[in-house]
Amino acid sequence: MRLNGEKTRWWWVRHALVPVAGKIVYGRTDVACDTSDTVLFAAQAARLPKDAILVTSGLSRAVKTLEALVAAGYPADPASALVEPAFEERFFGDWENLSWDEIDGRDPGAPLRFWENPFGFRPPGGGENTFDHGVRVAAAVEQLNALYPNRDIVAVAHAGTIRAQIGTVLSLSPVNAAVIDVDFVSISRIDHYHDELEGIARIGAVNAVYV
Repeated sequence: MRLNGEKTRWWWVRHALVPVAGKIVYGRTDVACDTSDTVLFAAQAARLPKDAILVTSGLSRAVKTLEALVAAGYPADPASALVEPAFEERFFGDWENLSWDEIDGRDPGAPLRFWENPFGFRPPGGGENTFDHGVRVAAAVEQLNALYPNRDIVAVAHAGTIRAQIGTVLSLSPVNAAVIDVDFVSISRIDHYHDELEGIARIGAVNAVYV
């Protein structure tokens, strides 16, 4: 089936490498990222559309990734980017910025309870599960689709955010969506159609890295 309707074209980019990945639970915590791989950034920048609406989650790892793409040749002004907090990573509540050992020390057995149901578990202190996360991401995407029909949107965000949106489009459960890889600085493309095709979305790329 070939779809020719008006559409909003999303180019999702995961932020750059986070050195603390695997060491702490960082979710919404504003941790540093490494943008030193200039070859990677140049390759990815060359694949992004010109004259796009720019969006970041507002966390520094997303902002600095956009800045690195521009420094690598992407023709855009990072200062013009919209900040969309709904695109932040899943929130882990009281567990933010802690290692799993520290979490277990504070609440013995909590990591085990989490890993028995990592998709449905809500950490204490207002933490989200993957359903909560996916709902807030999808709502923000819908709002931006309405604001920018027939435009390209380059959105620099987080693995969980991008995975949640892919899962929503494919009607996947959080368990099934979890198998989707989203590498650092990878590009995932989703088109959302308007007018008589309203509600239809098609995926053009997932986890694309061009080096």
